[in-house]
Amino acid sequence: MFKFKLESILKYRKIKEDEAIKNFQLKKREVEALILKIQETKNQITSSKARKEKNINIKELILIDNYIVRVTETLNNQTKELQTLNNQLKQLEKELFKARKERKIIENLKAKKYEDYLNEIKLIEQKFLDEISSIAENRKKDKEL
Repeated sequence: MFKFKLESILKYRKIKEDEAIKNFQLKKREVEALILKIQETKNQITSSKARKEKNINIKELILIDNYIVRVTETLNNQTKELQTLNNQLKQLEKELFKARKERKIIENLKAKKYEDYLNEIKLIEQKFLDEISSIAENRKKDKEL
């Protein structure tokens, strides 16, 4: 029966890859959520500018201008945060690629070892069959004599 000596390492690398996938997916969701927030913030700025053009009241204009300034600052902060998250996402993608590569190396080694095992079994079977046919031939010759 085939037993791979590095099975525990393969399991560990699979777990490591699964963790990398999970971390990558979580960060990707974080990025997508932030992109939605940025879009909402941009919509708020656009709607505020549209309201600003409609109003003639000075107090409301000042309030809207102050609001637009605050929301623009928020947008700038969100954009910086998005850049940071994108950098983290790229790093997690590299880690995922590395974990996947390490797992595949062990899996390829396992497949090669299994193929070697099957070849060895076939060789043993062939030797056994050759021996049986040799014995059968010898018996046949002995009966003829």
